[in-house]
Amino acid sequence: MTPWLVRLLHAADQNPLVYMNRGFQNKGTRLDLEQLVVIFAVLLAVVLVIWLVSKIGERIQRREPYQSTVWLFVELCRAHRLRFQEGWLLWQVARNRHLQPAARLFVEPRSLDVEGLNPRLQQRAAELAALRDRLFGESSVEGQGQ
Repeated sequence: MTPWLVRLLHAADQNPLVYMNRGFQNKGTRLDLEQLVVIFAVLLAVVLVIWLVSKIGERIQRREPYQSTVWLFVELCRAHRLRFQEGWLLWQVARNRHLQPAARLFVEPRSLDVEGLNPRLQQRAAELAALRDRLFGESSVEGQGQ
């Protein structure tokens, strides 16, 4: 029989914990100070990450009233299921029109008209029209002028 098979069969007769413990009692398994510091640093980093994630989770669950107009805008984009690119386009329009807060775009359909926008945003007129129709309905702008 091979030596490893003999050891395996011999280990089966003994308590498995005692057998495993023998492997840790070799001279090469001693921890030095450097290894302990590394282990401690890793454990500390894991604890800090878990703590940070829990704090973020608590804040999300509380759903405090919006103290940030940016977060209000982001939540409105999420509520309307806008893709990131669509939300970014709306943010650029709000900045170009100097709307304070930017979330006013969600209650003012005319702010999505291309008139008065910079040329770069005017080139995206079709996207803006589609967003206006999606947010306010197809006849939203025509109905306001009457």
